[in-house]
Amino acid sequence: FFFFFFALADNLSFSPPSVHSKQARTQTMGLLFWSAVALSALPAYVAGRLLLLFARYKWMSRGLAHFPRHPAPVGVIASSRARDSISKFNDDLWKLYRERREQKKPCSLVAVGPTFDGTPVLLVTSPDILRYVFQHDSEFPKGASYTGIVETITGRGLVVIEGEEWRRHRRTLQPLFHLKRLRSFFPLMTAKAHELLERMLAAPERTIDPVVQTPKFTMAVVLAIAFGGHKLDYDAMLQIYDDMSHCLQRVYLPGYLILGPWLWKKLWFLPPVRKVAGSIAQIEQLCAEAVTLRREQMQRMSDEEMEEARTQDLISAMLGAELDPTIQQSFCDNDIFNEVSTFIFAGFDTTAGAATWILYFLCKHPEWQDKVYEEVCQYWPPESDESFPEDDYPKFKVVTAVTNESMRLRPLSTTWLERRVSKDMELDGQHVPAGTLLGLGFQYSQTNPDFWENPNDFLPERFLDQAEKNHSFGYAPFSLGPRSCMGQHFAMMELTILVSTVIRRCRLEMVSDGVREMQGMQVPVGFRLKAIPRE
Repeated sequence: FFFFFFALADNLSFSPPSVHSKQARTQTMGLLFWSAVALSALPAYVAGRLLLLFARYKWMSRGLAHFPRHPAPVGVIASSRARDSISKFNDDLWKLYRERREQKKPCSLVAVGPTFDGTPVLLVTSPDILRYVFQHDSEFPKGASYTGIVETITGRGLVVIEGEEWRRHRRTLQPLFHLKRLRSFFPLMTAKAHELLERMLAAPERTIDPVVQTPKFTMAVVLAIAFGGHKLDYDAMLQIYDDMSHCLQRVYLPGYLILGPWLWKKLWFLPPVRKVAGSIAQIEQLCAEAVTLRREQMQRMSDEEMEEARTQDLISAMLGAELDPTIQQSFCDNDIFNEVSTFIFAGFDTTAGAATWILYFLCKHPEWQDKVYEEVCQYWPPESDESFPEDDYPKFKVVTAVTNESMRLRPLSTTWLERRVSKDMELDGQHVPAGTLLGLGFQYSQTNPDFWENPNDFLPERFLDQAEKNHSFGYAPFSLGPRSCMGQHFAMMELTILVSTVIRRCRLEMVSDGVREMQGMQVPVGFRLKAIPRE
């Protein structure tokens, strides 16, 4: 490749007159020579990196021969590509599970090939192992490839950091997400849900794409709890994240994984790298402006006012630790940006996806729309102009059951979360060597036929019928253990208010059922619904 390129450059006959001199020609040939070197080195580097990753995988897989292997050739990679869809991946997995169960052989851990850094992965299908992992969190740190990618996007926030640093951040932010404090956001969430309802009724033929509309609701709510009273353009922020998300999925992450984080970050001049960096810089600038304004306001507050302000929004919570003389370790502006970015990126998109799936299942099962409507009318009559009745929030059992069942079938997280085995250990009577990655597949534990009757059917009554006892770790939409999602009450409030507001005023009908498989997940990108106003 190098010699062909250089020979072609040396024999160009269309050079401009300015390069006819010997000196100019030498400089031009030098530039072409080093360009050829660079272009030749890139495929060599990629090939060498892939060979090293393959060798790493084969070496680390020596101790995993006794585990059942998924039929996909390289399960983790192939399952996220079009040639091996997630549906087929799941079907093959449960076929293997049934065969092993009939043979009375264990199938709680399944070898599914390497992750993108060459580390072998064991997919967890048993809630018992999930329980052990969550209860012994320190023995299972997060995988390096996962944390590296997340840190590139959101910085060192709660999702990435470990140890004492994580505990300090968690202690500071946890009071903000207590249910008692979150109730102050009921009016805001109700107002934003009504805005979504108005967009549905104003749309042509009252037909909307929930994948487009629900993020507008969740972004507005998430920004309110992150920035408090600081006014932001919700649509502009949503556009920044939307552009960055498309770039990440299509170009940035494949390049990051193929070339490696070190080289990829050095290629700052490439358009996808610059685009992601530019989006992050925009968010950082907005955050810096909000922090500066809020710091000036809090410096003029009394101790009582500051204590109250620290439970109003995320920025104030972290600034309150900075201004509190009794706290020795405060947060710098970069820490605040990292947590704000983590909260926004992790909060708005996942909740929007959950809301879309709930509306999807309600359209598919109109009988549950009727049950939701009956319950909502009981506690929040349609003729009432008041905000969502916060005192009756725990009574919305049917709405909660529909939400839980939707999240059981379509978890909030990606295909699985990665945890690294820190030392040789026994899991479910099987030896797992140190360094192996565990894929905590919530969608597999939540559809495990050993713990769920008719696991692939939408049956919200399973969360209403107390007689049916499911494994406590078989359902974990927000994860479990010390590092469970801090915003789970916040997300459930959002979803309950959104569903109640929409069903209270409209009956939903499905216009098109368009579930597709993208990036290893089922996404309702072709789903359209029609909102019919209730009389």
